[in-house]
Amino acid sequence: MALLKIDILPALTDNYIFLLVDDSSGKTATIDPSEAKPVLDFLKTKNIKIDFI
Repeated sequence: MALLKIDILPALTDNYIFLLVDDSSGKTATIDPSEAKPVLDFLKTKNIKIDFI
């Protein structure tokens, strides 16, 4: 069974960025990132790369 992990990252003062990771393929995606820094910081701490924006 494939699992899709969803992380919710706070952005700006009243927004969120969704980052999805498919466990079976290792593919990652972010949905409507309003700013890059939270996504880049998260990717760096988890040592993963983004596949889709």
